[in-house]
Amino acid sequence: MHTVIDRLTAEISEKNPLQKVYIKGLLENDINDEEIQDLESILNLLTRDHSIEELADAYLLLVGDTMEETAFFLQNGHYRYSTLAEVNEKVYQNTEYMNKYMLGLLISGYLWKNHLAINRWFKQTIAKFHGKNYLEIGPGHGRYFLEAINLGNFDHYTGVDLSPSSIKLAESFIEMNKTSDAKQYELICADINKYEFDSLFDGVSISEVLEHVEDPRSLLRRIHEITNEGADIYVSVPINAPEIDHIYLFKSNEEVFKMVEEEHFTIKDYFYVTSNGASYEKAQKKRIAVNLAMHLVHA
Repeated sequence: MHTVIDRLTAEISEKNPLQKVYIKGLLENDINDEEIQDLESILNLLTRDHSIEELADAYLLLVGDTMEETAFFLQNGHYRYSTLAEVNEKVYQNTEYMNKYMLGLLISGYLWKNHLAINRWFKQTIAKFHGKNYLEIGPGHGRYFLEAINLGNFDHYTGVDLSPSSIKLAESFIEMNKTSDAKQYELICADINKYEFDSLFDGVSISEVLEHVEDPRSLLRRIHEITNEGADIYVSVPINAPEIDHIYLFKSNEEVFKMVEEEHFTIKDYFYVTSNGASYEKAQKKRIAVNLAMHLVHA
């Protein structure tokens, strides 16, 4: 009997044969049994509302867009867009595109080696966070937000996202996957810089968001404003990693380290992975994408 993973990967491979060998190798050598079970469960839930073909198309949309934006970046040395206005209507307010894009990202969390590695580091890092109030900025498809909720280390969980499509998808995903004793949570569709919170936060997650804003320093300052001293913050940032909605180009890990320290955060720990297993030095020279994650503390 074919599992839903088999059905999905067969559909992806038929539509894009170049993915066949890569995915086969990943499933045999990189993903562990627990992650296989997680992916199987998630896909079984997603197929309640989406066909296997729709899920494959969502994943391949992400693959295709990434390849197109990478080619543009390597040729021009900068991302295609540089302002929020340019991508807001095209991406964030485009319900059909955002639904596909978020589904593609959710699946890539298991089928891309760099995403697998970052996801593992997120889980072991966020397990150390605890307190009264937890915030995720840009919960997207909701997977990270769900991980935090199910850990239960906080009394209340808040997620804020600019995209109505992301909020809807995250809420649906969380409701289908949360444990019976999950703590109280709310999802808010708003601009994090403008929304007024009733209390400060003891833990924050902001994954793959800083590259989506024109002024990441301003967002870091906002995080400092709404967190208690000593609060734990998980941040992940892609380096030289073009996507259709990436507008701020981070060029090195060192640039990010300098920025967060200047905005009054202490780096407690960090982890990075290159997109193809190259050394960091080679990645810098060839402008190969790097995924950087950090555990920061409000100083």
